[in-house]
Amino acid sequence: MKVINTIKELKNERLNLGSRVGFVPTMGNLHAGHLRLLENSLRLCDHHIVSIFVNPTQFGEGEDFESYPRTLEADLEKIKSICPEAIIFTPTTKEVYGDEVVNYFKAPAIADMLEGNLRPGHFDGVLTIVHKLFEIVMPDHAFFGKKDYQQLKLISEHAKNYFPALEIHPVEIEREVSGLAMSSRNGYLTQEQKDEAITLYRTLSFIEKKLITEKDLRGSLEYIQQTLENDERFNYLSIRKQSDLTPPLDMSSPLVILGNFQLGQTRLLDNIEVSI
Repeated sequence: MKVINTIKELKNERLNLGSRVGFVPTMGNLHAGHLRLLENSLRLCDHHIVSIFVNPTQFGEGEDFESYPRTLEADLEKIKSICPEAIIFTPTTKEVYGDEVVNYFKAPAIADMLEGNLRPGHFDGVLTIVHKLFEIVMPDHAFFGKKDYQQLKLISEHAKNYFPALEIHPVEIEREVSGLAMSSRNGYLTQEQKDEAITLYRTLSFIEKKLITEKDLRGSLEYIQQTLENDERFNYLSIRKQSDLTPPLDMSSPLVILGNFQLGQTRLLDNIEVSI
């Protein structure tokens, strides 16, 4: 396993790999969901690059950039346990951005709703760092989890526009036994909060069942409105079309139920795709 810190060294290493290079971009503090991304790369690709970089430009004012868990040694051990031949790219902020840490991309309109409404500018930072990493790594395949559903849509569209030869692979959400979607930020939660956090998945599952068994979009939307009025822990709860995340007029298109749930300072994301 090689750990590389500079763009120059990574690019030189990439030249020796040829094709079928898989890429897993992460911010570290790896859990089973991240490792599932790498396992997908192992099935499809011949070479594997994992980046570990906490990107400052996707954090807003007052968010947890400084306190975001950085666990490099443990992360390396986890990667090595399933892919000892992996190349790990761990650059500094200066190596990636130089002297000017700014966003170079303005995310399209789909970024202004849902998560983007809560975190203005967040997706500008996401697209900027993903673009930079794609240019550096030059992967043939890249793997992203479905938990960050809106982010996945934006990255997929960005790749089509700027990296048409790159194939983006969505990977299913990895869950704890309780159903809680795995996230690095779950580490902020107490056990009591973890028990409380299951409310998010249970609510999404209830709406999914209502849509599938009753085929009642209007009733489901009314239930969502009641939930938002009665439970202030939900920052948003919404049914959208999978294709473009716009609100559906009927159930003729595949849908996704998305929620953002707040416990203390910690915001949790989850979603369930629904096809009738």
